[in-house]
Amino acid sequence: MKYYTFRQNNPRGRWQTNVPLILSIQAESLAHAQIIGENVTGNNTDYCACCGGYRWDWLRADEVADEPTYDNKVLTAGLTKAELYGGYEYASGRVSYDFWVVDSQGCIKLKVSYSRGEVATLG
Repeated sequence: MKYYTFRQNNPRGRWQTNVPLILSIQAESLAHAQIIGENVTGNNTDYCACCGGYRWDWLRADEVADEPTYDNKVLTAGLTKAELYGGYEYASGRVSYDFWVVDSQGCIKLKVSYSRGEVATLG
């Protein structure tokens, strides 16, 4: 199985705050990752014709890899904020969690929030 990584989209300038900015899902296919992602995020899929999915664009993954990655960086509990964002703050502090790693059953295995100082390895 591969990891399909998605990044929250905010064409209207508001972030969904109870979920992560970056979501990496272990799945058998993109379609399987979409189902898990919709369940984990509460299916926030409003669509804007010019910008794509309002919250999550489940039609494509930003990355597909053997490990959970974002911007070619492996998403681990030890990944620092500077390493993840490359010095650019982006949405950190405006979202509740910077990233989650989710297994193929839809169970969250890792939650990281730099603004809260939280790193939670689950299951």
